[in-house]
Amino acid sequence: MLKLNINTPINNLGYGVVGINVTKELNKLGDITLFPIGNMSRLVDEDEQFIAGLINKPYDYKSPCLKIWHEHHLAERIGSGPFGAYVFFEIDTFDERRISHIESSDILFVASQWAKDIVLNNTAMDDKSVVVAPCGVNMQIFNYVPRRIKNDKCTFFTCGKWEYRKGHDIIIEAFKRAFNSNEDVKLDVMCDNPFLNSTQTKYWTDMYLDERVSIIGRVDSQHTLAYIMSNADCGVFPSRAEGWNLELLEMMACGRSCITTNYSAHTEFCNKDNAMLIDINEKEIAYDGKFFHGLGSWAKMGDEQVEQLVCYFKDFYEKWLDNEDLVNYNGIRTAEQFSWSKTAGIISEAYNVLLS
Repeated sequence: MLKLNINTPINNLGYGVVGINVTKELNKLGDITLFPIGNMSRLVDEDEQFIAGLINKPYDYKSPCLKIWHEHHLAERIGSGPFGAYVFFEIDTFDERRISHIESSDILFVASQWAKDIVLNNTAMDDKSVVVAPCGVNMQIFNYVPRRIKNDKCTFFTCGKWEYRKGHDIIIEAFKRAFNSNEDVKLDVMCDNPFLNSTQTKYWTDMYLDERVSIIGRVDSQHTLAYIMSNADCGVFPSRAEGWNLELLEMMACGRSCITTNYSAHTEFCNKDNAMLIDINEKEIAYDGKFFHGLGSWAKMGDEQVEQLVCYFKDFYEKWLDNEDLVNYNGIRTAEQFSWSKTAGIISEAYNVLLS
């Protein structure tokens, strides 16, 4: 039985959601001791008891460690056993710091082949030491629930913290270009970013000032998030780059239609059959002046891409008006292929091979 020391955030941000789900599933496969990174978010009672049990126990310092964290913050680890890291990144080029941190791992887990190719192209890691472990979705929480009544307005939804990278600058531009004030549409936005100050947050919220737009605060519960997603008609995720794009997969699991870019990690599960894809013809320097400062590149969202988003907005609205069946059945079938138990299985097997 695999004994493993896990070092991960436990919160409602991306790494924290991955951390708690992977920890739960790996605990079914082995003996886990948990070392949280940073402050933990409020958890539901059963999770709180489970996490406390994994924290308040002795640990074997010779057991392997799994750190679920940023690719440029891998220096600290638990114990002296073999070291693995599960990382997510959005750029296609690494600087010397990132390379040194990544190469310090005995085994590196990434969510997509896109990410693995970037690691192999930028570092001395070999094919066997970089393992693709796609993220999962909890289909007990994020699932399709048939509606008894149609929304009174065609509801578009986006989430993910305020960022230029996530295309929040073009969502509102395309939405306003697609619809006049008399059409039955609304846009729900859940994009609180705890890493922005009040001035930076105001920049984004001012951009979205429109009577058809509702800005929703961050929710603590995955069940609440699933309820909000299920009550939308279409998810909008025109990201310039993603390390996975978990919210997009969760929207699919809820049976909702989705618009996204045909670039980066989410191409692991997005295709023309389950999503409305924005074609990407060029890349540009990854720069937003806040989180990205010119290292590497990502998808370029020019006028052509904005116009594609406008057309997708309009086309979907027309189908909604015509009462077409808008359930994303292909998206549901796709989501069913990605589970946290599969993620944990891949990680566990990789450690067993490493230790053999």
